[in-house]
Amino acid sequence: MAKPGTAPSSRVHSVWATPPFAAISIIMVRVLPPWHENLGKRQVKADECYFWGTHGGAELDLLVVRGKQRLGFEIKRTDTPVLTPSMRHALHDLKLDRLWVVHAGRDEFPLHERTTAIGLDNLVARKSLG
Repeated sequence: MAKPGTAPSSRVHSVWATPPFAAISIIMVRVLPPWHENLGKRQVKADECYFWGTHGGAELDLLVVRGKQRLGFEIKRTDTPVLTPSMRHALHDLKLDRLWVVHAGRDEFPLHERTTAIGLDNLVARKSLG
């Protein structure tokens, strides 16, 4: 249960910060609204962030809509990510301009014509993701 005055979506389970888990990284989860498209409304100019999933199990960790540009982000713990069927569905169904697969390694390399695997350090250092 969230403390009064705090949003439940920004809670961190404190059990992970106490022994024997103190050496484990803390993961903070923020709940984002699901994405759906309403073509009858004007696009908002501010960046909007969403998660996306299908009943069939395909999902995308983060969808950023920046005007007419759609950027997808998939987070992987491996340093050798591969293009998955779920990523292919996201590229097609969401009409993504670019899909970034953020991974545990350092290298940046293409996975598909619009999909790039990138280490977190490289992603943070980039000035543009378009």
